[in-house]
Parts: sequence; C-alpha cells; structure tokens
Amino acid sequence: MALLLFSIPSYAQGNLGAITGTVQDATGAVLPDAAITITRLDTGVKWTAKTSSAGYYRVPLPPGTFKVQAEKTGFKTDIANQIIVPVEQVVTVDFKLQVGNVTERVEVTSAAPLLQTSTAEVSSADARGIRNLARRVR
Repeated sequence: MALLLFSIPSYAQGNLGAITGTVQDATGAVLPDAAITITRLDTGVKWTAKTSSAGYYRVPLPPGTFKVQAEKTGFKTDIANQIIVPVEQVVTVDFKLQVGNVTERVEVTSAAPLLQTSTAEVSSADARGIRNLARRVR
C-alpha cells in the first residue's frame, strides 16, 4: 500500500513540462527581475515568476496551452499566445522587450462630495463665517 501512495506523486510530477526562456531588451542585454505571468487558456489558472540576474526563467507546468507575458517597468509588455506544452517537454519562449513610456496608474475611489451641486444655497455655518470674515476685513 505504501508503494502505491508514493508512486502517485512521482507519476504526477513526471507529467509536468515547463516553459523556459530569457528576457532581453532590444539591444540584447538581459533584463533581471522581469515579471513573467503564465496563464493556462482553458482554465485561467496563472503562474508567476521573475527572471534571474541572468534574465532567465523556468516554470514547471502541467501539459496544456498557455499565454506567456513578460513585463518590466520602462518597457512595453510582450505576450506570446497559444504556447503548447506537451507532456514532459520543455518549451522555450524568449522575449525582447522594447523600451516604452512609463505609464501612470490612477485609482479613483468614491468619497464624499466636496461641493453640494444640487442647490445654490450656502449653509448657515458658511454664511456666518463669511460675515465674520467680512467684519474683520473692514
């Protein structure tokens, strides 16, 4: 029975393939710490990795069809679609990222309105403050 239990995990690991590759800039210089995101197309499951100091990455994966995305700040994101990983096979997907504009990300959250736009009236607290200010100026 123990032999059967230990053979199941090794069988599952034996089916894994991998996607590997390097990420470089347009001149061929390696890009360390580039973010790699791999998405299995039929399930949407994602794996993430970072490139090594040599610009290299390797991600073990079950067989299937994947989308591979490489990105790094200051560079345009590059995507490789329909990458098929067969059983126990290693597929190489290299990227050459082009220099791109640094983009800003703005997140808007809801907050209380600063101005009451439904009426033109001024609240009594504001009116008193304006009268007091006017008296000080005279």
